[in-house]
Amino acid sequence: RSTQAKTLFPYTTLFRSSLGCLYYLGDVPELTRRVHALLRRAEERGNLYAGADLRTRFTFIWLAADDPSRAEREIEEALSKWSHGGFHLQHFNSLMALGQKDLYTGEVERAEARMKAQMPALKGSLLLRIQGLRVELANLQGRLALALSTSAASPEASFRAAERAAASLEKERADWATPLGSLLRASVAAGRGDAAKALAKIGRAHV
Repeated sequence: RSTQAKTLFPYTTLFRSSLGCLYYLGDVPELTRRVHALLRRAEERGNLYAGADLRTRFTFIWLAADDPSRAEREIEEALSKWSHGGFHLQHFNSLMALGQKDLYTGEVERAEARMKAQMPALKGSLLLRIQGLRVELANLQGRLALALSTSAASPEASFRAAERAAASLEKERADWATPLGSLLRASVAAGRGDAAKALAKIGRAHV
């Protein structure tokens, strides 16, 4: 059993990286095909780690299929089999995935409330020492702020929150994070009615 666990962990980490590349490349058909195949393999082998990872991190495939309810069910199933002690990577993935799902369904206040409720546990977990996770978090926070601005009587507070998220992304000095910050700033500029600035920021986001 110990030998099997040592073998499965690097295998799971490897396919997570390859699937992440497909996600950012926008190759949804191939991402979907691989996730379903890997889920079947994980279930056949009783690999709870891989199953939880796939179900919490790559729920985008169900959003792409216009099935947000399935996305939420997959996350719930994964967490029902996972430890409830502490705040692990799978909990972080679930927080991000449910936020994505709520953006898709227009339940932005629900996502914002969840984010605030889980933030103390997330910070206490030390997961935010990992740059990639900080980038994902800031990007989602910025997008939630932008979504909230569309229904706010006075959207300026939401715009400032999106700008803070953009600044966090730019602070990382990562080639893939800076364009995300530029996209947030472009959306803020557009929301304020400054089309020229929005277009300039979009241009800076092109890599």
